[in-house]
Amino acid sequence: DVCSSDLFISCFPVTIEHQNYYNKLKSKVEVMNWAIKDPLSNKGLKMYIFDTMLEKLNSHLTKYERLLQFRAKYIIDLESANKDLKVILYKDKVKTNYEDLSGGEKQLVNIALVFALHDTISENKECNLLWLDEVFESLDIDNIEVVAQLIEEKSRNRNIHLITHLENFNPYHSHTV
Repeated sequence: DVCSSDLFISCFPVTIEHQNYYNKLKSKVEVMNWAIKDPLSNKGLKMYIFDTMLEKLNSHLTKYERLLQFRAKYIIDLESANKDLKVILYKDKVKTNYEDLSGGEKQLVNIALVFALHDTISENKECNLLWLDEVFESLDIDNIEVVAQLIEEKSRNRNIHLITHLENFNPYHSHTV
């Protein structure tokens, strides 16, 4: 576009005032272009916020490694068309695919994610309410106990509403409906 180029300006006699005014306008246009294109793009402000939240989420996930019995880390797959959210799992320092986990192991990963998300949100805005639906599904007896202990820990100073078909699950200070 000839009108926006420096060449156009140099075709006419221009004073220093005109040149300064042109440079200011050019700078404003560059800022406006950035404000329109970059902040909400996958490389702008949106990505910065998402990366920061993922960093916090992954930090909170480390608290649940004993629950998982392996390490989990969430990333954005920048190679995928939709910039998919993926989980990287390490069991005994060996990379494991989520798809290769048993139903119970997947359930543990999902529970850890829920608790880590809750912790991340509660960092800035206390959230004393947690809803859990069928968290014991697909878990063996040992893992039911681990998750039950974690729920009991999480229930301190917050309300937890738990939907389960486990008849014998009745933690201290609970009310069954």
